[in-house]
Amino acid sequence: MSDNAIAQLLQIEQQVRCCETATDLGFILVNITRHLVPYQQAVYLSGTELESLKTNAISDIALVDRTTPFSAWLEQVSAVVNASDQVNKVHTIETKKLPAALLNDLNDFTVPYMLWLPLLIPSKPNQRVGVLWLAKSQPWTEKEIGLLQHLASSYAHAMQVFVQRSGWGVWRRRLLSKKVSLVTAAVVILLGFVPVRLTVLAPAEIIAKEALLVTSAIAGAVSEVRVKPGDLVSMGQPIVIMDKTEFQGRFDVAQRELERAMAELRTTEQAGYVDRRKKRNWLSWNLRSL
Repeated sequence: MSDNAIAQLLQIEQQVRCCETATDLGFILVNITRHLVPYQQAVYLSGTELESLKTNAISDIALVDRTTPFSAWLEQVSAVVNASDQVNKVHTIETKKLPAALLNDLNDFTVPYMLWLPLLIPSKPNQRVGVLWLAKSQPWTEKEIGLLQHLASSYAHAMQVFVQRSGWGVWRRRLLSKKVSLVTAAVVILLGFVPVRLTVLAPAEIIAKEALLVTSAIAGAVSEVRVKPGDLVSMGQPIVIMDKTEFQGRFDVAQRELERAMAELRTTEQAGYVDRRKKRNWLSWNLRSL
């Protein structure tokens, strides 16, 4: 290792220790790393060993848009490598192992020599905080890979400060273990056989299959309903009670008319004994009434 390489390595590590945010560290990963090893493109893909990798920082670009075709293409490439047995090893990506759909777009997005540099925490080599993807037009040398591998260890050690491994993440890793996954799947299958009562509230209208219209022989207002919706009724059973106010008024008027007629009758009867003309008028009135 030359003195210049050592100086550059120490300077980059000093800058890493001064980072206050993950964004600052991501900028160093994709831009300042070329001070040690030259390259054309660099991308920092964030994601633990249990997560899918997502584009977090791109060299020479201030703001990252994951919806761009390049970001989408690179995340698909990372998914292919992430599913291989070399996911946690520093290696050059063999383009011939990429799917045809990704290989067809290779020349449009990048140069042919791509390096996969996983950022593994030094004290926990099985835990990953992300991947540094580098690409250049010339093949990678062993010296360059060695320098980058040493620098990746420093990057991962610094990045773990900003990567929050919450309690949920720990429980998720446990749940994703094979034994627990099998037990969980078995429990889910067994729960599928447990009957569950389902109720739904929805507006509805009940219509009788054979409707029967019930009418009243007299007109008037209803004051009381003796049955409830859905009750069974029988013939002759009172269903409603009509309001008596109107009928009571008519009855009172008729009662007063009757009393007046009876009073006139008594008056006429009494006068008939002394006045034959009144008696004759009274008889003619009764005959007309008949």
